[in-house]
This record gives sequence, structure tokens and C-alpha cells, in this order.
Amino acid sequence: MPEQKIIAVVGATGAQGGGLVRAILADPARRFAARAITRKTDSDKAKALAAAGAEVVAGDADDPASLERAFKGAHGAFLVTNFWEHFSPERELNQAAAMARATRAAGIAHAVWSTLEDTRRDIPLDDPRLKTLQGKYKVPHFDAKGEADAIFDDEYRALGFPGADDMGNMYEHHAILGEKFRRNRSPVVARALNPALQSFDAWLRANASRIPLG
Repeated sequence: MPEQKIIAVVGATGAQGGGLVRAILADPARRFAARAITRKTDSDKAKALAAAGAEVVAGDADDPASLERAFKGAHGAFLVTNFWEHFSPERELNQAAAMARATRAAGIAHAVWSTLEDTRRDIPLDDPRLKTLQGKYKVPHFDAKGEADAIFDDEYRALGFPGADDMGNMYEHHAILGEKFRRNRSPVVARALNPALQSFDAWLRANASRIPLG
């Protein structure tokens, strides 16, 4: 059996992170190992995850050095912040930046950032339909996460391969348009026109051996 790749999960004792850890552990194929990152490794929730088979590791989004240690050796990472713990958008931004830098320092191959939309793109600060809060936000727990997206995007463009900046803009464009982009590219319509159209999973199974890894 090949060695399991480690998925490091921030906020592992919370709703999102905890759900992901349990899903990884419940995978019948056992393709990945779950590393549960939490500030309180001795909490009841952390102990329950350890008993279920997760590796429980100390890590704090306010402590960049602890994040680098927690991510070391992991293949992928799930990153989330908890605005409701402190009600500070600035702290969320700092935490997101610390996580982005730590994943890069640890050589994480795939990072998933749990974000929300920046509402200021649709309702500018001078738009009276929503009251401006804290001087620069409309919906702080949305806006700070959305603003932090650029940190994770900065990472993609910095890969430096030919066209990295172009591809980075493409992905950001898709994210900004959201449903409008997807609506014009319906797989249901495409499959009606070409019944032989494959899902990505089916295509990958047929072509995985042809993808260069070096």
C-alpha cells in the first residue's frame, strides 16, 4: 500500500475543519492521512479526533512559526479562520497571510482556503444601501476573507512558469464572475450536444499516465 499523503487541517476542532478530518478518516480507500491542527491538543474534541485516527498537532494562526511546524511534511492543507472568535477583520487578514506564507515555506502542494465574497465589490463603501462598519467594511466577516484571496492568488502568480500571471488573472476572473461564468458553460448543455463528453474524473482516470510530473 502506497504511503498516505498528509492533509493538514486548520481549525480541526471546529465545524468546517472537524468535518473534513472526519471525512478523510472515513474514506474507505484510506488515500490520505489526517493531521488535525488545533491550539488545544488536550481538548475533548482533539482527543476524540486522535482516538479516531487523526494525528493531532499544535498550531495557532496567530503564531506563524507554529504553523510552519504543523504543515511540515504535509501534501495538502485546509485553511480557515474564525471571525466570530474575535470579531476583528484585521486579525483575520493577518492570520490568512500567516497561513499562506507557512504553506509556501512548508512546500504544501495544494492549499484550500475557505473564503467568502468581498461584498465591497458589489456595494462600495460610499453606497448607502449598507451601512459602512469599522470605517472600511460592509460585511466584515465576508470582506476580510474576500480581501485575503489576493494573498493566495499572489502565491499562484509567483510560481513563475510562462503564463503564470495570465492564468492567475483567469482564475481570479472566474471567481469574481462566479455563477455568471458557470451559467454560460453548462455541462448539461455540453453533454446534450456531445453525449461522449467525459467528467473530469473520468478523463483523469483515462489520461493520468500521460500527465508529466516533473
